[in-house]
Amino acid sequence: MRRLLSIVFPIGLWCLLVPGYASSPNLKQQLSAQHFSGMLEGDVRFTSLGTIHCGAKSPHVIFYEWYESSPPGKAVHSSHRVILMDGMTYIGSYAVEDKPSIQGGVMRFPYNADGNSISCGTDGVVPQKVLLDGEIILLEK
Repeated sequence: MRRLLSIVFPIGLWCLLVPGYASSPNLKQQLSAQHFSGMLEGDVRFTSLGTIHCGAKSPHVIFYEWYESSPPGKAVHSSHRVILMDGMTYIGSYAVEDKPSIQGGVMRFPYNADGNSISCGTDGVVPQKVLLDGEIILLEK
C-alpha cells in the first residue's frame, strides 16, 4: 500500500499543480486556441513525459497520438507528435514516429542512426529543426 501511495500521490499532486494537463479536454482547448495544427477530434491521446532543460525554462513534453476511426478492414491512419508547453503556452511540436523517453532533461528516441535525441541549444532555446533517425524534423507552431 505504501508503494502504491508513493506512486499515486506524486501524480495526483502534479495534476493539482498543473491543472491544464490534468484534463484532456482542457489541453485540447488550449492547443486549439493557440493554433496547434494536429487533429483534436476523435481518438486523441496525450501522455505527459516530463520536462527538458532549456536554460531558465524547462518546457513540458507531451506525447500526442491521434488515430482515425476506420470501418473494419480499412486502413487506420495515425499521427504522433511531441508537444512542448511552457505552462499552458504552446511552444510547438515535432512530428515523430516513436515515443521518446526523457533522460537527463533530454528527449531520447529509440534510434541507432544519425539523430536520436532532442535537446535545447546552449542558448536555452528549443531548436527550430532537429535530426531524428537520419531525417530533418521541423518545429511546427
